[in-house]
Amino acid sequence: MNNFLAIGSSQLAGFLKGFRLFDKKLAENFDFAPLWEAGFGYLNLESDGFIRAPDLVPEVNNRSKCNLQDVWAIKDSLGNKDKGRVPCIHDYQKIFIVASPCKYFAPFYYPKNSPPFLLSPTIIKSCFDSWQIDKQFESINPWQFRVSPIVRQLIRSCPEKAVFIGAPLPLEHLETGYFEPLRAIFKSDRNLKDVHFQNVESIRLLCSHYHAYSGISCDVVLPPDELLCDLKLTTRSIYADGTVWHAGSEYWQKMVARIVNLYLA
Repeated sequence: MNNFLAIGSSQLAGFLKGFRLFDKKLAENFDFAPLWEAGFGYLNLESDGFIRAPDLVPEVNNRSKCNLQDVWAIKDSLGNKDKGRVPCIHDYQKIFIVASPCKYFAPFYYPKNSPPFLLSPTIIKSCFDSWQIDKQFESINPWQFRVSPIVRQLIRSCPEKAVFIGAPLPLEHLETGYFEPLRAIFKSDRNLKDVHFQNVESIRLLCSHYHAYSGISCDVVLPPDELLCDLKLTTRSIYADGTVWHAGSEYWQKMVARIVNLYLA
């Protein structure tokens, strides 16, 4: 049994690759609990502290017709499955959540087709705590936008253990339904761009507050500036992994470096 659990959707594969690049030995301190997006949404934190999957074969996004109970299990840093063993929150010092949108995710804050506006600290905190995604964004990519019940359950049930990392922002210049039109607005209107940067700084300050009190509340880790475009809307294209919604191993290596500095140094 290890001190740390990393739980997540398909994004966890990138996180593990980044860990192996950063320090294979250090990765041995982690248990890994991955489940692809459709299945991840069915995970449930039960009263005994175990995170379990139902006896269910999802009909959507499940070409192999996998039963969730059959595939849900802890893996080690080499990808070996501990058959039949599922994670329990009482076994870990920290639980790193690598799923659901990163907290820089603009649709949390700006309605589609509306000009951005200055967000008060209260509004930003309510966006952090609500874990809601407006229905208007489902047409962009519903699986990546999903804020799964297990994420909310972990943060509410063991906030002192939960560290929210989330998924990378979409890759630069590739998501044209929301992010690129918003980029164009900022490029053409300096005042709105300044408002946006004030909001970004407020998000950073709130994350710093969470980290200062991480012994009693959920912590939130933001991606370093070097991984993001100048507007902090998207992931830089040099960290691409072939899809809009997944970053490559170099992105995750840098994220792991930040996590190690914060929690394992």
